[in-house]
Amino acid sequence: MRLGALLLAVGCATAPSQPPGQAAALAEPGPADVAALRADLAELLFRHGHGDDALALAQQALAQAPSSARLHTLAGVLLARKGLYGQAEQELVRALACDRSFAPAHDALGVLYDRTHRSAPALREHEAAVQAAPGCARCWNNLGFSLYLAHRDREAVTALETAVRLDPHSRAASNNLGFAYLRAGDPAAAARAFRQAAGETGAQKNLALGRALPAGRGAQ
Repeated sequence: MRLGALLLAVGCATAPSQPPGQAAALAEPGPADVAALRADLAELLFRHGHGDDALALAQQALAQAPSSARLHTLAGVLLARKGLYGQAEQELVRALACDRSFAPAHDALGVLYDRTHRSAPALREHEAAVQAAPGCARCWNNLGFSLYLAHRDREAVTALETAVRLDPHSRAASNNLGFAYLRAGDPAAAARAFRQAAGETGAQKNLALGRALPAGRGAQ
């Protein structure tokens, strides 16, 4: 799972101009500032494939900011990628204890529950994610995939159509929508979704794959 919802751009702040002869005073960074910087660096490390280093940095930052929903979520996602699902779940639950409306934590916990075959709690978390962040295409995609896994095909189509509308360039959402259309009995719509994701050649391959797949498979 990528951490797209958590990756933040690191910007440069411009210092205010000072009158002639007046020196600018630089404030000492507090623990929260240092923790936020470490979180930014951890997310960049994760984005570039250095998961172990990212996890170590996130855990250091948590020692300074133990009530950060963002940091607990990041740690949970990184632990889940290592297959440490129990520890990952603990971190994501802690994230939501810090902030019940933090959509990335709901989304990540829902994905974890899907991967560990717990459909009912997965759907609850995905629904909470889209309620907290209705403009998040990734959250709608993951809700749609979870509905697809639960064989709620028409609802899956609706959620995945929302994901594609929010982000027409999301190949994952278009692919998932194609599989959902196919199982819902609309091969023409499936072909259109697959073409949007991967062109004509990819569409034909996915149509053949979709017809051959056991129920419940797709591309999250």
